[in-house]
Amino acid sequence: MPRVARKRVVESESKENGAEAIEAEFPGVEIEYNSGKPRKGAFEFVMVDKDGADIELWSGVSLGPPRKLKFPDDAVEMVKKIKEHVD
Repeated sequence: MPRVARKRVVESESKENGAEAIEAEFPGVEIEYNSGKPRKGAFEFVMVDKDGADIELWSGVSLGPPRKLKFPDDAVEMVKKIKEHVD
């Protein structure tokens, strides 16, 4: 099972909602959050494959303004992106 790393989390509620959606779709997945201070102003979502390579699923770094474009719409979008690389 791949490991999923969220590189930026806006608030704890969104973090938990996203984690719940991913865990529901991929039981046993390992979700890892920033170990240090996250990059300010954008969200990055990375999946680590079985070989340890990072696969960027979402990056809002170059998106916006408006600021809301720098973050994915919902966890369903992230689950779809993961499925593209797992299936």
